[in-house]
Amino acid sequence: MTSNAFRNVLAATVCALAMSALPARADDSARISNLESEIQRLRTQVAEQNRRIQRLEAQLEQGTVTAPDYKSGRGTESATPEDPGPEGPLPWRSPEAWQRVAIGMSQDEAIAILGEPTAVEAVDNYMTLFYSDGAAGGEISGHVNLKDDLVVAIKKPASR
Repeated sequence: MTSNAFRNVLAATVCALAMSALPARADDSARISNLESEIQRLRTQVAEQNRRIQRLEAQLEQGTVTAPDYKSGRGTESATPEDPGPEGPLPWRSPEAWQRVAIGMSQDEAIAILGEPTAVEAVDNYMTLFYSDGAAGGEISGHVNLKDDLVVAIKKPASR
């Protein structure tokens, strides 16, 4: 093989190798960009969680809220209807709120709609969130049954 032919083969090989590396670099660049975006999203999420935790800790220190203990079956007593507390009226007293609670929802979703329960009972992976009071001339009560932290049954409140 002559030196010119060898140089041509060598040049062609180098070009082929360089061209094959371009798509890999583009893939790496796209992957790096996606990873950077995901890292930024996670940082934002962590910052939001930190703000929520700080707000809740400040409320606990001020005594404006109490930490519920759902897993042990001992919930916190909610404010009475006559004294709704800093959160305002009790959402569970609204029929519309009960209409929004659905089978399959998580415990957190149900509590976000109805508010904190007045009592909680838990046995193994079953839990019942109780909502009741004795106002308005008769007891009003309802409850939400959960299994593995998912709503499996709902008993809407009825005046007795």
